[in-house]
Amino acid sequence: MLDVAAYRHDGTANSTRSSPRNVEQSIANQGLTQATGQSITANEPAVTVTLEADVDLGLLRLLGDSEPLHVTVTATGAPRLQGATP
Repeated sequence: MLDVAAYRHDGTANSTRSSPRNVEQSIANQGLTQATGQSITANEPAVTVTLEADVDLGLLRLLGDSEPLHVTVTATGAPRLQGATP
């Protein structure tokens, strides 16, 4: 959600478009509708997203437990200038 216009104008790498609403729209556009919980934190310049879901184990159910596995994933994104090291 990099503000491309600002970056092209003066090289400012900020994420002013990284509002929780934009992130929610991005999650929906990616088809991640099976999430049972989500948390979005948008602080300049980073955005952190945590999603939770119950995942069916498919054929692994034959080995024992038939309950879905509860999974939590977290990712943080921030703008980075080309050539910069993380």
